[in-house]
Amino acid sequence: MAIRRILAKRLSSTLKLDPLPPHTVLERSHIPATPPDSVNGDFFRRFLQRREINHVARLPEFLSIPVGEKLREKLRSMNVAGERIRFERLAPPAPSTATALLPAETMGKITVNDAKKILKISQLEKVKSRLREIPINSISYSEFVQICDEFCSDREQSLDFAKMLDESGSVIVLGDVVFLHPNQVANQ
Repeated sequence: MAIRRILAKRLSSTLKLDPLPPHTVLERSHIPATPPDSVNGDFFRRFLQRREINHVARLPEFLSIPVGEKLREKLRSMNVAGERIRFERLAPPAPSTATALLPAETMGKITVNDAKKILKISQLEKVKSRLREIPINSISYSEFVQICDEFCSDREQSLDFAKMLDESGSVIVLGDVVFLHPNQVANQ
């Protein structure tokens, strides 16, 4: 608020003409004294609004973006000639050599990364199904990691699976207790 007042004072002080210019200026030039131009004041008054503290600041009308019916009217007025973009005349972009392979050529080819992803997902689903078979609601974290170890190749991967299952919400890990059925925990 204070910054706005300071800016308003500075802007208005630069626009004000002194009613009695210094004596040296009058001797050098024969410019007739004119009253202050109200147009300059009106220009800056558009940006500096007086409003109460509890009212929301609004942009001036010429700076606001039209919405709804005003936007439709503005768009209709812009399209006076009825011209429109014709997409049927545009040519599709030329395929690059890297992406020019047809689906028939890439069918049946699996990269090493794709195979790793598929293996990881299948192992994770096996762990989930094994956890669903357990009738009790909670187990210890060490038992949970042992179940993950059954389907993983090493200890690090089983810890990663345990973390992924916790982050995905398949299980809830609280300290040393693992809740196997999070939907039942939420209902209780």
